[in-house]
Amino acid sequence: EVENSVRAAVEQQLAEILGRLKGLETTADENTRRIEHVDDRHTSARRQWEEECLGKITKLQKECQRITLVEESCKRCTQRRQKLEHTVEQLVSDHGAAASEV
Repeated sequence: EVENSVRAAVEQQLAEILGRLKGLETTADENTRRIEHVDDRHTSARRQWEEECLGKITKLQKECQRITLVEESCKRCTQRRQKLEHTVEQLVSDHGAAASEV
């Protein structure tokens, strides 16, 4: 009878331990789902951030190309202006020389 009583107590304790283990497994599963959900949101937010950054980078690269084209155009205009100024100076000089000959 003592053996049966001890066996019953041990089985009761085992049942309680198994019940607690089952509860811990359920909690672990719920936590795993929460972590996966947060990870999915993080991955989605990171992907969106990367796409936004890539868009900004592309926009800045295009702006740099436009600025480079403007700079080159300015250089050409400056060279043309300098050439015209030189031509004007040459014409003024030639005109002065022709006027003094007359």
